[in-house]
Amino acid sequence: MMKIRIVLADTDEKYIDHFIRAFKIYYFNEVDIVTFSDSTALKKYISSRAYDILLSVASLLPKEAEEKSMILTSEMGIKEMNGRPAICKYQKVENLYKGILDTIAEQKSGITYSYETSKESPVVAFTSAAGGVGKTTAALVYTRQLVKKGFQVMYLSLESFSNIDYFLNAEGSSNFSNVLFAVKCGKGNLQMKIESSLKQTYGGVYFFSKPMNPNEIDELDQNEWNEFLDAVRAMGKFHCIVIDLPCANEDTAKKIMPLSDRVLFITDGSDTTTEKTQTLMTCISKYDEVNGSDLSTKVSVIQNKCEGPRREIGLPILAELPYVKETRMEKLIMDTLVNAENASLLSIYQPGGQEYV
Repeated sequence: MMKIRIVLADTDEKYIDHFIRAFKIYYFNEVDIVTFSDSTALKKYISSRAYDILLSVASLLPKEAEEKSMILTSEMGIKEMNGRPAICKYQKVENLYKGILDTIAEQKSGITYSYETSKESPVVAFTSAAGGVGKTTAALVYTRQLVKKGFQVMYLSLESFSNIDYFLNAEGSSNFSNVLFAVKCGKGNLQMKIESSLKQTYGGVYFFSKPMNPNEIDELDQNEWNEFLDAVRAMGKFHCIVIDLPCANEDTAKKIMPLSDRVLFITDGSDTTTEKTQTLMTCISKYDEVNGSDLSTKVSVIQNKCEGPRREIGLPILAELPYVKETRMEKLIMDTLVNAENASLLSIYQPGGQEYV
């Protein structure tokens, strides 16, 4: 994991003590902090020691450190002061931390993440051949089941018109646009940008809010998506990456599926969905033949809304979810499924464990 070297310079020693206590509680493993309240000692330190960011009140900020600094202000809403990034010192520690990360990312700091072999971060992608089959519901159930078991999971919604912010709620104004821009332009520290843009629900799910422009998701090519996933894996933070893809015939799904470790097709067992799924599998087999890949071996099926006999689809069926009646809202359906004994998708794929059919 990363270790950010922060230099804090402030004449208010009570604030310094408060800052240190807060960061030790919430970010003990992420930061090293050195503090100063005297300008002479500060100048001596930054001229001879390595650091990643200087947080300083304007009165103590030396010119020598301007390129790697943020000015601490007492007022909210000030983003820049004297040509340097600024941040309000009086706010939640989480917002301070994300603001620091975002500034370092823009500066393309040399900080990198070390890879933790205990967290391999397999990518489990959910898709479908038709809409309305409960794909997003199944992906969220799976994510929540993993989190309940103690895994750290990143949930990524790549539908053009995602309703992710309805299902998952967390504080913060960042969204996926910041990350997509960083990948596309190749500027800044991508891992830092990912970390600063992530949100976490009270239930423990990590996610990005939907981008400002839905078309931004479609603009990344397969190599850029691979770069993004490699950066997430290299963070060593997640046991699993769950991706909610659009329908499998859409461009984004075609780019992501070959990069995934498992691809789960959600069907509702209807004749129409079954036929479309079989047609897509024919296309995937052709893709494997042309590219010498093994995508078809990664695909399995989850049958949702099961009421009658199982319909043969020619693919491994890993789970069957019951049809939930008399529920108007999809969010309530998800809550019902996640608490039902027969809705546990954990047996489908456990990171670092075994697969079960």
